[in-house]
Amino acid sequence: GAKDQQRQALQKDLDQALKAENYERAAEIKQQLKELDGGASSTSKTTSQSSSNSYSSVSNTKSTSSSYSSPKSSDKSFSAFGGLMAPMGDYADGTSFGVTVGGEMLFPLEKEGLSAFADFQIVFNMTSSDSKDAIESELDKQVKDKDITNYAVGHSNFINVPVVGGLKYDFNEKYYGKVGLGLNFLKITDSFVDTQNEYFISKEETSYDLSTSLAFKMGVGMVLNSRWNFELFYNNGGKGQFSGESTNSIDYKDEDMEDDSEVVSFDFKSTSSLSYFTLMAVYKF
Repeated sequence: GAKDQQRQALQKDLDQALKAENYERAAEIKQQLKELDGGASSTSKTTSQSSSNSYSSVSNTKSTSSSYSSPKSSDKSFSAFGGLMAPMGDYADGTSFGVTVGGEMLFPLEKEGLSAFADFQIVFNMTSSDSKDAIESELDKQVKDKDITNYAVGHSNFINVPVVGGLKYDFNEKYYGKVGLGLNFLKITDSFVDTQNEYFISKEETSYDLSTSLAFKMGVGMVLNSRWNFELFYNNGGKGQFSGESTNSIDYKDEDMEDDSEVVSFDFKSTSSLSYFTLMAVYKF
């Protein structure tokens, strides 16, 4: 009677400890159960030992899974991430380091350690300092030579939005890998160069079309705890289309020359590879 009540109380405490993922406390309670069962009858001992083994199995499973973020076989999960990006290759010519944010849905598959994922990112970076300096140095030279009296410049920003689906594989409890394919959407913001002198005002504006290309990503992740991971990815947005329209207008200040004011515009198109690395912190909800 008294031992049965004590056993029931301990098993209730064990349930609460496992539910709270307090595995140290759960281990202490299991030891108390074993010590209590040591003096019980063989029937009671068999029943209690079976229950204790059941708890031990659950505890061991949870203890293993608690140290990393791999989902349970039947659970979907959502994660949000953010971090830094570094352009590579042709894309690094004229663009700067940037930032990225995004979200991911994870769908466990039947094979142990394998999951499918779908994610989206917003990757933002700007015209590089070297490119800005080159443009402004040339304009400063024109001011020095008195070809123009002053100027204003607006530089482009670059916004990539890759939407990707793929597979995640857990190598072990600490590390995993991902690979995926999808589409990349690139938008370059408008740029302008305004100049003037005592005779005219010149406005040169460049606008860019939205570009769509194939996206590919692959990378590895490291589990920090049940909520936080780190990920390093190589991202390739394929061949981005840099297309749009450039317009140059000249307005003469002299009223006698107003009829000579002109606007010249032309379309342009070029391609460039869009590749970059991202280093991100990931939070699992």
